[in-house]
Amino acid sequence: MSDFIVLATAEDVAEAAAAEIAEALRDGARSLVLTGGTTPVRCYQLLAELPVQWGRVAVLFGDERCVPPDHPDSNYRMAKETLLDRVLPATVFRIPAELGPDEGADEYAEVVANVAPLDFVLLGVGEDGHIASLFPGHPALKADGLTVGIHDSPKPPPERVTLTLDAIRDAGRVMILATGKGKAEAVAQARRGESPSGMIAGARWLIDRAAALAPHFAHLEREALVVGLLSRKHRLFGVVPVYVGNVAGTSVRIGELFTEAVRRNASGIVLAHNHPSGDPSPSADDLRTTKDAAAAGRLLGIEVVDHLIFGAGRWISLQRAWPDSVGIPRSG
Repeated sequence: MSDFIVLATAEDVAEAAAAEIAEALRDGARSLVLTGGTTPVRCYQLLAELPVQWGRVAVLFGDERCVPPDHPDSNYRMAKETLLDRVLPATVFRIPAELGPDEGADEYAEVVANVAPLDFVLLGVGEDGHIASLFPGHPALKADGLTVGIHDSPKPPPERVTLTLDAIRDAGRVMILATGKGKAEAVAQARRGESPSGMIAGARWLIDRAAALAPHFAHLEREALVVGLLSRKHRLFGVVPVYVGNVAGTSVRIGELFTEAVRRNASGIVLAHNHPSGDPSPSADDLRTTKDAAAAGRLLGIEVVDHLIFGAGRWISLQRAWPDSVGIPRSG
């Protein structure tokens, strides 16, 4: 089964990912497969600052768009600017996707074959659940070999080169990053094994609270409130529904927010609810409830670390935006 580690913020995810990659490379991993997209950018920036003997590391890529290597859409260009120019690995094997899907895939298959099995594969995930350039329902999911050319990607540009699912599955370690509300459904699908990202047994997911909690409000037309249970390291290990209905108009019993936390020995909780109006701005009731909960948590020895409010395409952290109003100190 895949392992889903829930961290507080996207910055925490980037820091944890960079630290784990650096540790793996120090412990003997010699091949590192990088991913494209926006999620790993901060991870690469942080990884470049960590002590690693890069002269022993071969860098490869999970996929590439069929564009020149200096094109703004090139995964190689992004990795070069954020990481590779700063660390100078022993070898960088970029995908020659500018040759076209088929020729590029054939040439890269020879490269991967000389390195496989891959030691560490880093992946992002799309909102539709795709990894690398392996999209839901696409014939490439059943491709043999190590690489495959894509001619009809549902996401532009249509032509790409990607590692196959088998090549990724055979890797020593696979890490998948997902942050923000937009990735929430992709995470939920992966947990159910309903997308390419959910087809990699043993993958280690690093996700933030927004990606973890937003699925609990998907398609709800009524307001709802849930409580996330946190371990001593602030890892989310359970989510408990508390109210469904008009939370703002309900007299929230503060004690009910802590019932399961006490029973399951949680060290902290994070509150989360939705605004069906689409505007995540907190109401006076939201601020008051959070402040009362934080005070009660201090008495119980259970820290209220945040209250997330989800709207249409946006979410707000009260701990970050209104720390003084809700009595939750801003971390970091």
